[in-house]
Amino acid sequence: MGTAVANLVIRTLIWLGGLAWWVYLRKPEGSGLLEMRRGFPGAVGVVIAVTGAALYVYAAVTIASEVSHAIGEAATLIERGPFRYVRNPLYVGAALVFFGVSTMYAPWGLRDRVAVIVVAVLVHLWVVRREEPMLRGRFGAAYADYCARVPRWFPKWQA
Repeated sequence: MGTAVANLVIRTLIWLGGLAWWVYLRKPEGSGLLEMRRGFPGAVGVVIAVTGAALYVYAAVTIASEVSHAIGEAATLIERGPFRYVRNPLYVGAALVFFGVSTMYAPWGLRDRVAVIVVAVLVHLWVVRREEPMLRGRFGAAYADYCARVPRWFPKWQA
């Protein structure tokens, strides 16, 4: 279990560094870290950020339980936990945290919307052009079947 914990810690520290940078950019100048927007926008931001953090931790723990060493890759295709609903729950969880934090601290301006679009496009291209072909090569038909059943970014809502 020690390597699984190390894996979780390493992955999470990387995302926390990005989050700290984003909070620094979003927080109004001269305000403290805990000085968030009041009222409905601030509350919505907190809910979104906490939901994203929970999804991120759930996905990170799921990955960590499948990886044999701290910076390694899973030996088998992970299809349990949040990976049953979306193929990229770490990215989705992190995006929700960043979106929630942005909403907690300040109204969204044009610069913020452009930044989100640019980052979303870059992450999407990274996943589609780098990660998915690598996984297709490693897991073959099993990954193709997984892709056919599980959406990339947004879960399918069943009635």
